Amino acid sequence: MKQYSFWSRGFAFAGLLVIVAWTWAVFGPHVIDDAYITFRYARNMAIGRGIVYNPGERFQGGSTPFFTLLLGFCGWLGLNIPTSALVVGLLSGGGTLVLLIIGGKILGREGAGWLAAFALTTQLLWVLLLVSGMETTLYCLVILSTILMVAQGRWKGLGILLGLACLIRYDGAILAVAALLLAGWNGGFKTALREALKAAIIYLPWFIFAWIYFGTPVPQSIRGKLLIDFLTYSETFRQYWLYLKMIPLSFFWLGAFLIGTFMAIHKDSRWAIVPLWFGLYLAIFILERRPVLYYPWYLIPLFPIFFLMAAFGFSQVLQFILKICVKLVASAWQIKKIYQPAFLMIACLTIFFQLRTLIEEQGLYGSDMLHRERKYQIAAEILTGTVRPGESVYVGEVGTLGWFMPDARMIDSASVLSPKVYDIRWRDRQSLLREGKKPEDYPDGTPAITMMVIDELKPDYIITRREFLFLGKIKDDPHFKSLYEEIKNDRLPFLEQWAFRRKKSH
Repeated sequence: MKQYSFWSRGFAFAGLLVIVAWTWAVFGPHVIDDAYITFRYARNMAIGRGIVYNPGERFQGGSTPFFTLLLGFCGWLGLNIPTSALVVGLLSGGGTLVLLIIGGKILGREGAGWLAAFALTTQLLWVLLLVSGMETTLYCLVILSTILMVAQGRWKGLGILLGLACLIRYDGAILAVAALLLAGWNGGFKTALREALKAAIIYLPWFIFAWIYFGTPVPQSIRGKLLIDFLTYSETFRQYWLYLKMIPLSFFWLGAFLIGTFMAIHKDSRWAIVPLWFGLYLAIFILERRPVLYYPWYLIPLFPIFFLMAAFGFSQVLQFILKICVKLVASAWQIKKIYQPAFLMIACLTIFFQLRTLIEEQGLYGSDMLHRERKYQIAAEILTGTVRPGESVYVGEVGTLGWFMPDARMIDSASVLSPKVYDIRWRDRQSLLREGKKPEDYPDGTPAITMMVIDELKPDYIITRREFLFLGKIKDDPHFKSLYEEIKNDRLPFLEQWAFRRKKSH
């Protein structure tokens, strides 16, 4: 196959750079609520309070230790933590695009690598996570690096990447299982054991530290999410279906992915890492019944390798079709001559369609979904002078308010950062079961949770979006009114926020 010229690569790189710059200018930077949780941990670490969310409360509420430590180190150096997170995310995203192009070369289809890079860059969900301040793109970079290493049979550095993947996100353990199985199958038991030991050397120091420092190596975030973030299986599959449909040309890409994965394995069995990891990853999240529409970062790690395999599958199908079409009238060299222009034309049409869809979707940037963090920030600024350092605040979503109210003691209604709220939620769930009700029909719990929190934890303030904590139902309850008074501010209703102060007599 004719090699791509310096100029063709240059034009492709320039086009990719323009799209990345445009998406950053339109959609970002926009730090989402969950990222602020990591930022607060990192800031407390940087200023000497320890790896804690609330000073003096040692529990592991985050699920990305490596990213937290990295941002804490940046903060200790005097760098702005949110800016550092965005820079890491952007660099990791760029690195992922480069690896996709390299992946195309490994597969023997450089054009497929370029197509995969363009396809990924024009996905709304990828763009939103790229500018979110979360660890997602760094995680994607490590996953894709691992898969390409396994596909080439380069085992020596595999364990380091696997240990790093587990430190970035705990579901990196799924990747470790898949990669070590392939290492054992292709490289032998000793190879798999050696790389497993390397991964353990990378991960175990944190495991031991977490056990000593937090009292358990299992993050509270995992316990909390398993308690609140679950759906019925029918709703779970519906969300996965809707998630797939959010990808432009989704069925084209899905079909091409299946073909590309099959052809890659046929070419080299080590590419079996793709369906093995893909299958295990999806199976775990489906069994956990995670609401992927609300938390897109659960499935974004699948995107890079999905588009690489899909682009490879498309290139293979195109070549097969051309062979059939010109078999009687053209020689092999003519097929090669036709293939690249045909591939380029169809690839450009595909990317044009996806880019047009992305431009249409930029209207979401002005939606409440993307600007809720700004509303939280303004609410925090309004109430900062009211809430004194050390006073407790019960919140519906903890990230943004926690970051912009750094000296308040936050009580997280989701229980991810508040073990005592977890106990209350557990009791509420048991109560539903005793009444013969299905907890999955009450994913947010019941109003009893809020009443138990205010009676048992006695928060000094309650600050939340109006849709959370059932305040619309209980704010006129005599018992609630006897304990709390509403903080009046003309801007809070506009921000769709409620703020209540505990009465001094209570």
